[in-house]
Amino acid sequence: MLSWLAIEALVRFDQVRPDIDGIGAQHPQFIWFLRNRFQFEQGKTGIPITVAQAKWIVLEFRRAWPYAELRGSGSGDTNPYDATNFLLALIGRLVNDTGGEATEALRALATEPADSYSQLILHMAAELRQKRAEEAFEPLPPVRLKELLTEGPPSNADDLKSLVLEELTLAQAKLIGDDLDQVRDFWGDDGVPYDENRCRDRLAVMIEPELTRYGVQRVTERTCRSRSGRSRLRPWALQLPMEVKGNGTGKFGTPRLASLIPVSHRLASGSVESIACCGSRSAGERRRS
Repeated sequence: MLSWLAIEALVRFDQVRPDIDGIGAQHPQFIWFLRNRFQFEQGKTGIPITVAQAKWIVLEFRRAWPYAELRGSGSGDTNPYDATNFLLALIGRLVNDTGGEATEALRALATEPADSYSQLILHMAAELRQKRAEEAFEPLPPVRLKELLTEGPPSNADDLKSLVLEELTLAQAKLIGDDLDQVRDFWGDDGVPYDENRCRDRLAVMIEPELTRYGVQRVTERTCRSRSGRSRLRPWALQLPMEVKGNGTGKFGTPRLASLIPVSHRLASGSVESIACCGSRSAGERRRS
C-alpha cells in the first residue's frame, strides 16, 4: 500500500497531499518508498521532483529522521544516515533552483521550529540568496563606472531625478535656516508670497550652479514658448519638468496652471520624470517653516 501511495505522491501530488499530510510521524518508513520513486540524482532517470514535493518531504520527515552521519562502515540503504542523505539531497534540489518558488520554500523550511537540520537550512537559504543576488547583478559598463568615479553627468532618468532632488533638499535647508534669509526672495515684506513665476525663477537660480557642474541645464518657460514645439526643444534630451505650485492663499496660491521649469540634460533617451514643488505657508509662518 505504501508503495502505491508513493507513486501517487509522485504523479498526483496535489490531489493526494491531503491524504498523506502527517504521514511522516505515523509511518517514518514511508521515506524509503518515496526515495525509491523520486529519482532525481545525477545519472538516474524518472519524473523530476518538484519544489512543492521536495518541501513537503523535508517538512514531513525532518523530525522523524534527525540528522545522522555514517560512522565507520555501514551496510544496507535504510539507515538513519541514508534518510539524512535523502533529505539533504532534497534541500540541495531547492538550493540549486534560484526561482521564486524555491526561495520561498527554503525560507519556509528555515522558519520551522528548530531541529537538527535548522542550522544547515539557514546556511543553505543564505547561499540561495547569494545565488539570486549574483544572477540579478548587472555589472556597470565602463562608461557608467567612469561617470560614477568622476562624478560625471547623469545618464538616465533616475540619476537626473536623484540629482535634482538632492539640490532641492539643500535649497530647502537654506530657506528654513539660512543666515542670509534667502526666504525673502519668495515672500514680500508685507507677508504676501510672490507669484508662482517669480518663485519658480528664484528656485531655479538657487539650484542651477550645482546642476551646471553635472552638465544639466535649465530651460525656462520663456524659452519653451520661443520654440515651435516642446519636442524640438532639445533633440535626444532627457527632460525633468519641475513645477512650482502654491496651494495656500495669496498670489502664490492662486489656482491656475503651474509654471514649468524643464531641467534637461542631453542624452539619447526619451524618458520623462517630473517633480512638483508646492508651498502652502501663511504669512505668519514664513520664517518658521
